[in-house]
Parts: sequence; C-alpha cells; structure tokens
Amino acid sequence: MNKLFQFTLSVCLSTASWGALIVQAEKPGVQTTTVENASTYSFENLGTGSHANVTYDFGGITGTYDQLYITNANAYGGANSSVYPTADYNVGGVNSYSLTLSDSVNYFGMWWSAGDGSNLLEFYLGNTKVAQYQTSTTMGALPDSYYGNPNTGDNKGEPYAYLNFYGTNGTVFDKIVFSTTTAGPGFESDNHALLKVATPGDGMDVSDVPEPSTYALLGSAAVVLGILRKRQAKAL
Repeated sequence: MNKLFQFTLSVCLSTASWGALIVQAEKPGVQTTTVENASTYSFENLGTGSHANVTYDFGGITGTYDQLYITNANAYGGANSSVYPTADYNVGGVNSYSLTLSDSVNYFGMWWSAGDGSNLLEFYLGNTKVAQYQTSTTMGALPDSYYGNPNTGDNKGEPYAYLNFYGTNGTVFDKIVFSTTTAGPGFESDNHALLKVATPGDGMDVSDVPEPSTYALLGSAAVVLGILRKRQAKAL
C-alpha cells in the first residue's frame, strides 16, 4: 500500500471513529429513562389521532414534532398502558415523523416497543446524518427477557426495551427521524427523553455504531490516493 495513502487512510479512520453513539438498554420491563435530570415527554396531553407541529419543553430545549399520530395502548405499544405515537402506513397515514430541537444534545432515550425490521431511527446534526439504527442494530443482542409486551404479556416474538442513546467524543444531534420503511408493521415508541449532556451509565451496551461519515471519509481517502498517484506520475 502507498505509504502516503496508508497515512491518509489512518487519519481518516481515526477521525471517523471519534463520532459515535453508544446505545444502552434499561433493565427488562423498564419503560422510562433512569438517566438523572433527563426530561421525558409521555404524549399523555395529546388525544388520539393526528397532530401537527407539536412542541414540548424538554427542560429548556424545545422539541418540535412535525406530525404525530397518537393511538391508545395495545399489544404493540403504550408505555405503562398509556397513549403513544406510531409511524405506520396503515394507521393515520403517518409513516414518518421528525423531532427537531432548538439546541443540539448528546442524549436521547425512548421506549422502543414491538421492534421489527421495518423500523428506522435516524439522528442528524443540521443536514448531516450522525447515525441510524434499526431493530437489528439496537435490540438484536437482547436476551429473551426483553421479548413480549411487559404490560399485556402479548406479542412475545418481538423485543420491547427502553434504549438510551449517548453521543460520545463530541458527537451531538439536533434532529431525530422515526420512520417505517415498508407498508407492513409500524414503528412504536414512547416516553421520549432528552438531556443536553449525559454520560453512558451502567446499562447493557447493545450497540456502538460509527457515524455514517466514516464512509465519506474513506471515499475522501481514495480521492487523496488518486491525487498522490497523479503527482507521482508527473514527477517521473
């Protein structure tokens, strides 16, 4: 390998590894965050049905949901048997919604219930995607004790877990997008929590995913290699 490229690639990989979200699961059956000083929105002030431009004060940080469809608790969602938002092609016509924040944060938590392969959770800082997750990258390693709705005992084939997402090494985000990628099962969640700055606790680590810019940096390294080769050719 070209030594200059090897050095460039090493720098790119090191830089890419700086930004990451650590994901930790609360204990089985826990449906709200245990992170100290975090502010939680339970959606209980909203009636069932469609809502647009919903705002909530997360302890001094304003969060705005562009659209929400709220449904009653059932086998698939509703922390502590309360109402909850869902992203579902077949329910309310809302298959995706976003939470935009007035300031950047490094912590977000939520009860991710009835997790399935169509659920997609994305974190952004401005227009840059910081990280994305599906059930397989957040709950795939959870033991059987997380499976089934802890409130009803139903749906034992899918995981239910309260997950805490922490930005590390300076990683922050100011927008979160919840969506379902197919016309099948919806994306159920509840008890969204935020905190400006938080550090990972002693929960179960379930994921440590580098931000997508890793791949962009690798592409940049390849471009640098091309430039170096051209310069070397001219020098000959």
